[in-house]
Amino acid sequence: IVKKGLENCEFTVVHAHSLNATAQMADVVLPVQTIAERDGSLTNVERRVQRFWKSFEIGPDVQPDWLVFQHISALLGCMMPYFSVRDISREIASSVPGYAGCSLRDLGDTGVRWTYSA
Repeated sequence: IVKKGLENCEFTVVHAHSLNATAQMADVVLPVQTIAERDGSLTNVERRVQRFWKSFEIGPDVQPDWLVFQHISALLGCMMPYFSVRDISREIASSVPGYAGCSLRDLGDTGVRWTYSA
């Protein structure tokens, strides 16, 4: 179903770190760093927000995903006020109720499990 949907798209942009099957169908592929090549956080399946750190440096041509989308938004006339992963994390923690208390500083070594409230 997904393949058929992509085949029917007039223009497809994929944001990926490898040339996978979806990226091969795209008109434009925006390269992104892998988790080992950047700093940030992730939310696992048990809702635990965990911090990760860059394992090694790569060339300057591949940028973190937040910076790629910041460049695109600037080209579209919408400046975003972010200068680092920390800025993005603060914004998420202040804007999304489930992520309150999940700033990079708060995560520590074990992360923070956000509570689910209906």
